[in-house]
Amino acid sequence: MINHSLFTEIALNYGFSELNISRVIKGGNSHVLKIESTHSKPLALKVYEGTKERRLRSLMHELEAYRVLHNNGIINVPRLRNYSEQFPSILCDWIDGDTPKVDRKSKDAIINCILELKSLHKKNQCNLNSVDSISSYDELIMQIEARHEQLVSVENFPRNLLNALESTLQIYSSHIDEGQLNIDTLSFSDFGVHNLLINHENTIFFIDFEFFGQDSSVKLISDLTAHPRGMYSSKEIMGIADLLEINRNFVKKGYLELIALKWAYIAAKRMVDLDSMRFVGRELDSEDPLNYISYLEYLGQNSNDTRFLTFLEFKSVR
Repeated sequence: MINHSLFTEIALNYGFSELNISRVIKGGNSHVLKIESTHSKPLALKVYEGTKERRLRSLMHELEAYRVLHNNGIINVPRLRNYSEQFPSILCDWIDGDTPKVDRKSKDAIINCILELKSLHKKNQCNLNSVDSISSYDELIMQIEARHEQLVSVENFPRNLLNALESTLQIYSSHIDEGQLNIDTLSFSDFGVHNLLINHENTIFFIDFEFFGQDSSVKLISDLTAHPRGMYSSKEIMGIADLLEINRNFVKKGYLELIALKWAYIAAKRMVDLDSMRFVGRELDSEDPLNYISYLEYLGQNSNDTRFLTFLEFKSVR
């Protein structure tokens, strides 16, 4: 956990003082400090969390995203002003705005961005793979197994929940078809209104690119389907899949099941205090991993049908 004294030290590194920090916003993987001074418009100082290796990785991916987006004239992102490798962080323009509603405007903004990123990939604009990108089933299974090992090392993690996750992993890792996935697009890896801002001029801006890079369109569409804060209906998901030229059999082939299982492990990790590696329980607004296991059972029962419910649709009809 980053403390306030470190915020001050990082601000000093950019030529500001503690007095310039007017606001601190805590995110899942970083803190954003609002920097105000008489010499410039407000700035956003984003400070990454985690190990030094993880923080440098986040910085590398975010810098690559800004390079690609700015070089290709994509203007609805903050302007990058500076960065630091010593204290992995970036300094960019502050966007005065709020999280937009889930409506046609925000949905279309994300769809258009997804299509633009696919187009940029075809132009060979980036050779960096996204964080947790996948090109095969085995690769995704190994990512999930690594998440499982992390939970095994957590003090007092509920044994019944760990066993439920492990038995589900064993089922899916044993019967999934082998095969390659195409690395065929660029992706922010986490699309949703939680990573958007809309300003007073009704312009939507994209923020948070620390997972940016090349990835599979199948993984992207599966994430949109299984995301705990998913924005799109199953019908809309299929429309996006058609735009991305994805075979609708991605549901039958088990891609979606494994991605949903990965989200179960993400939900489980949010029950852990990462500093002490102790189980602390589920927060009020976080997801229950057991809901994902139920969703996997539903997907398994309908594995021969390209019609399916998104995770949120499934929860609403249970």
